[in-house]
Amino acid sequence: MKDKILRLIDNHISGAEDNAYRSRMQFGRMTTEQLDNEYGQSGRKCKDILEADEAAVKEAIDMKAWFMANTL
Repeated sequence: MKDKILRLIDNHISGAEDNAYRSRMQFGRMTTEQLDNEYGQSGRKCKDILEADEAAVKEAIDMKAWFMANTL
């Protein structure tokens, strides 16, 4: 069971990294002013999307570390 959960966590990390990569490609070279603009019709600022995607990677990696430290 632990192996299956680790695989799920690894898949989650991979998806989060993919999203963060796409955000960096889309928003990474924008100026501060451009990052403050809404992205399309999302209702979210570009910088908020980028920050959320980067935070999701960290959270997923932290999840794996916690799981590894707290399971047999």
